[in-house]
Amino acid sequence: MNQSEKTRLLQQIAAIPAMERGKLSAHSSGRHLKLQRWQDGRNHTRHVPADELPAVQSALAGYAQYRQLTEQYAELVIQETRQNIADVKKESLPPEILLAQEEEIQQLISRFESEEWQGNAVAQMEILVRTAVFKSANALVGWLLQRAADRIDAQYQPSARQTRKGRETIGVQGIFGRFTLERDYYYHEGKDQGHHPVEAALGLEVGYTPALAKLICLEGADEPTYLKAERHLAQTGGIAVSARQIQRVVQRVGGSAQVWQERQAQPGPCDAPIL
Repeated sequence: MNQSEKTRLLQQIAAIPAMERGKLSAHSSGRHLKLQRWQDGRNHTRHVPADELPAVQSALAGYAQYRQLTEQYAELVIQETRQNIADVKKESLPPEILLAQEEEIQQLISRFESEEWQGNAVAQMEILVRTAVFKSANALVGWLLQRAADRIDAQYQPSARQTRKGRETIGVQGIFGRFTLERDYYYHEGKDQGHHPVEAALGLEVGYTPALAKLICLEGADEPTYLKAERHLAQTGGIAVSARQIQRVVQRVGGSAQVWQERQAQPGPCDAPIL
């Protein structure tokens, strides 16, 4: 869709100086005109003095122009919406995501079919399969979140004093691994403060996906030390997060983190809010 055409229409709408609804017609007395409009289920009528007639006529013309321009704008958006729906139906996952898992699995099959199953081969096989599956799953998560980020940035309406400074890249870690996201950066000069709409919308303020942040929170609460939480994440989920980072996330999620750190008995469930 032609963005410049949308902008042109919006500018023309904003430039309309006055508008009025209704229709001018002669009064039964023939001495003046009346303005009639239908509103709230009833007909409203008011007399229009001669000295007000030019302004009322101009306002009626402004409203007629407004309706014409908004109809044109709506048609453009409708066409864009239909095209987007059609494009979504045509889209499929990038071939590299599908091929990545297939190649990894085929390599594992060939490797373990040519070896004897001895010692810790079974445990090693399961870990390698998990790694292979996580690799393509991570690529898929990154692809989906990037598409979401692009939509968020496209729809974001900055405040009056926010200035877009360009596109920046952030490293994100999820349950399946690490990936990067590109997102817009805005700067508010009056507050001397930057803002990434995508991070706020997707809950990526601490550099982790919401699912992994919640899991880190749970591990930080359930284990007596952050080092044990680090080891447990690595052993059970193949997730590499350092003890220091676990502590950082726990402290970031709110005041409830202090309760976890001061606990003496076995900790209970993690009920801290996840940002």
